[in-house]
Amino acid sequence: MMVEAAAAPSLCFVIPYFGKWPFWMPFFLASCRANPTVDWLLFSDCGELPDCPPSVRMVGTSFVISNRLRSPRCVNWPRPAAGW
Repeated sequence: MMVEAAAAPSLCFVIPYFGKWPFWMPFFLASCRANPTVDWLLFSDCGELPDCPPSVRMVGTSFVISNRLRSPRCVNWPRPAAGW
């Protein structure tokens, strides 16, 4: 008996990323494409991504604006996705 994949995404990662896209971004997008049940929401000032899979959504913003939107109760956001 085959189990069908869920129609709706099961998970959504919210990732703030500022600066310029890293050299490994095409590999990250390939990984996102291979996991269609996971949504990715990227807040960034890096510009559009070429060949972006449908599960990845971009929100263009600056670091200053994203800090203004941050809730005072959420003291750990934004944190880098891959460390500094």
